This record gives sequence, C-alpha cells and structure tokens, in this order.
Amino acid sequence: MARVLTRLLALTALLAACPHLSAQVIPTAAPPAPAPALEAPRTALVPVQPRLPPPAEAPPNLPGPYFEHDPLVDHPNLPPLGWFGEIDAALLDVHVKRQSFINAPPLPGGGFVPQGQLDWAVSPRGQVGYRLPEGFGEFSVSFRFLSTEGGDTLFAEGLVNLRDRLDFETVDLDYASNEISLWPDTEMRWRLGVRIANAYFDSRQSTPFGLAVPPDGVTDRRFTNWFGGAGPVFGLQLIHRLPDSHASLLCRIDGASIFGRINESYSQNGVPDAAGAPRRFSERFSSSQDVPILNVQVGLTWQFQPAVDAFFGYQFESWWNVGRLGKIDSRGEFQDQGIIARLSLCW
Repeated sequence: MARVLTRLLALTALLAACPHLSAQVIPTAAPPAPAPALEAPRTALVPVQPRLPPPAEAPPNLPGPYFEHDPLVDHPNLPPLGWFGEIDAALLDVHVKRQSFINAPPLPGGGFVPQGQLDWAVSPRGQVGYRLPEGFGEFSVSFRFLSTEGGDTLFAEGLVNLRDRLDFETVDLDYASNEISLWPDTEMRWRLGVRIANAYFDSRQSTPFGLAVPPDGVTDRRFTNWFGGAGPVFGLQLIHRLPDSHASLLCRIDGASIFGRINESYSQNGVPDAAGAPRRFSERFSSSQDVPILNVQVGLTWQFQPAVDAFFGYQFESWWNVGRLGKIDSRGEFQDQGIIARLSLCW
C-alpha cells in the first residue's frame, strides 16, 4: 500500500513540473469561434455631373428651313428663282403622210381620198412655272397648238377639188431640274412629266357644182382621223455659254409616248346609179394605239438680263402612228419643220 501511494505522488509531481506535457496528454476542447457580423449593403455611387450651360443662340449665317436661297446650290449662271414664263412661236411647214382605206373591199376604189398640200402655219406655245431654291427643281405647265389647212385641184377624170386640214393641241405637266456639273460653261436641264395630246386631220375630194360627174358617179368623198390620249414626256436641254459673250448654244430634245384611241371615218355621196340606188356610204373604225412624238430644237440664245433671254433656231417634229389602224391597213403620220423664236422671263 505504501508503495502504491509513493508512485502516485511521484507521478503527480512530474506532471506539475512539465505543464506542456500535460497539455499534449490531456486535450482540452477549443472555444467556439464567434459568428461573423452581417455587412451593410453598399450603395453604388452616381457621379454628379456639373450643370450644363444654357444653349447659345444660332449664328445668323446658318441655313434656315427648306426652300431658302443657298449660294452653293443656286448657282448664279442658272435662271433666277421664283415664277417664270416662256412664250414661243414656230413658223412650220407641215406634211401629212397617210395610206388610208386602201384595202377596204366594200368601198369603191378602196375608199381612197387624195391629199392636198397644207399651208405653212404658226404654232404658238405658252408656259408658266415656279423654280424652287436649294436645287429642288421646278414645276411648270405648258400649252401648244397648231392649225393649218390647204388645198389643190386635180384634173384626173374631170376637175376635182381637194381640201385638207390639220389641228393638234398638247398640254404638258412637267418637273425639271438643272445640273451644272458637266464641263466648264455648260449647263444641263432635264424634265419629266405627263403630256395630254389631241390630233385631227381630214381630206375632202369634191366635184365643183355644174361640172361633169366623174365616171364612178361619186361627187364627194371625205376621210377623217382623230387621235386623243396621254402619256409620259421627257426632255433634255444642253446650253453651252460662249466665252466673253451673252450668247449661248442651245440644243433641246423632247420625246413623248402617247397612248390613246384612234377614230377614223369615211363617207361618200354621189348621183344615183343606173338602178336608181343612191351612191351613199359611211363607215367608222376605231382602235387603241401608241403614238411616239419627237421634237428637236437647235439654235442660239441671247441673255439680255439675268431674268430675260431669247432663243432663235430651227425645229423638227414628228408624230408617228397617229393614223394607224391595222385591221383596215390604214397608216398616217405627220412631220413639221421650220424656224422658232422664244422669249423667257422670270419675276
């Protein structure tokens, strides 16, 4: 018993002398870690801009709204802006070429009426329009007409009088624009629009009263042709200014394609035949047709003032298919050519 107590005391003294050994031999529980504190949400910082100064007034030389004068686009060589007008007159020699009712079996002689020579005629034209600034172009309306008649006398199978007539009218509604970017001292002007056209021509053959009746007994024959329609019209004008001069060379080409209706008629009267039947006949024919029109003008212009200029030159014009009816083999067209003078004004 004494030996056991002695050993316990010796062990107790050894543990007391070496505390680190007792920590390794007898482990102790570690204290619990403290709970992490909750962080407050961070608010995004918005940068504060400095206060902007009030807008300054626009300089007076800046361009304003549309349709105001712009010196970069409204070139001084171009015609002045605003209202403008043109008046021209052409002295023309007119020729009608037709082949009418040649293959119409019911008609005596095929229904052919000879032609006479038309007189020279004056064809007036008037135009009024408005030019917009800043290169926006111009709008215009124009009206032109021609009226002429003529006659002749034939001595084939007796004395026969011929009488011919031609009338036409056109109305153009156009938009046009000027270009100055071709080559030096040269301007280009193009136009596009709609043309309304009407053309009428007829021929009449008659035997003077009191003279011998022709062998076929027909004393009066008449052929008429009327065309009316509308279609696009387009044109191109080139002006070359001569150096150190108010004069310029001008070339204008206009073309149109008019779609409309042709109405033709033939009538005749004469003395009764051997059986007492009257020699009367009348027939009408109609069909749709496209009529091309070409007008060319070449001449010289002279500018008196920036708003006044004059033109004098030559004109050629042709209307094709204006009397074309395929089912009766009828053909008809006319051309005119002559001198033309024009005066242009701006205000």
